[in-house]
Amino acid sequence: MRRRIFLLAPSLLLLLAVLLLTPGSASWASKPGEYANPTYKIAFPVPAGYRLTPSNKPIVVTYSKAEPGAKFAPRFNLQCYATPKDQPKDSIPPDVEDEILEELDKDSTRGTLATARFQVRGADALSVAFVDNSHENLPVRGRNVFIVRKGYLYVFTFAAPEDKFKAESAVFEKMLEKIRWLP
Repeated sequence: MRRRIFLLAPSLLLLLAVLLLTPGSASWASKPGEYANPTYKIAFPVPAGYRLTPSNKPIVVTYSKAEPGAKFAPRFNLQCYATPKDQPKDSIPPDVEDEILEELDKDSTRGTLATARFQVRGADALSVAFVDNSHENLPVRGRNVFIVRKGYLYVFTFAAPEDKFKAESAVFEKMLEKIRWLP
């Protein structure tokens, strides 16, 4: 028995070292049920029932609700960017807001329903509610939340089938309320 443990110990140590030293692995999860990204200085609780989903787009992270057989499951993703040097580090200027809305309006499959400015844990934010008609016979509603803080732009996109939007929107709101800004 001791001999087996002795033989397995180097393999286990090597596996542990690989897991700890692989970029983006264990260092991105600070607590169970939480997403944390020290590079972009943000952490938030992952809502119950949501799981990390693979994405072929250059998105930092995507989560979707586990709903087997659903045509479109509620989901959210987060994209993070460093703000341009010539932009304010802690606010969304009106001309940038106009550019964001113009860019979103270029997508013919979606329509903007409403916009609002607010604060997320002390950071300037812009919310854009939308309807997405790109899914076959399935109306989808969503919301983009653009947050600027200390030189970073965080773009959350939340979407759900229209019949589930109200309930899932409340889940998304709670998640936004519990964002933590990392040092």
